[in-house]
Amino acid sequence: MTEEKRPEPEVVAKTGVKKDAGYLYFLQCRVCSQKRFVSKKCRDPEKHFFDIWRKKTSMGTKQEKVAHADIHWEKGYIYYINKDGDIARFVIVE
Repeated sequence: MTEEKRPEPEVVAKTGVKKDAGYLYFLQCRVCSQKRFVSKKCRDPEKHFFDIWRKKTSMGTKQEKVAHADIHWEKGYIYYINKDGDIARFVIVE
């Protein structure tokens, strides 16, 4: 049985966002407002530019933009906000 090595994450944008307790932090596309992968609503699916947003975990609160990340979403990667508040990604292994 061979052991596969996990892909190493790489930092794509150094934003240094300080995460506060009681908030959910997420990436959202500036073009189509999609919070996940590519949306059919997007005018040009090849150009998704994501920013960091946050929302209180309590019900009925509005979301607010925390940082302007200006990252371009590429296929084959998972993007996330790491513990330092930067946006990192790693390759999807199939």
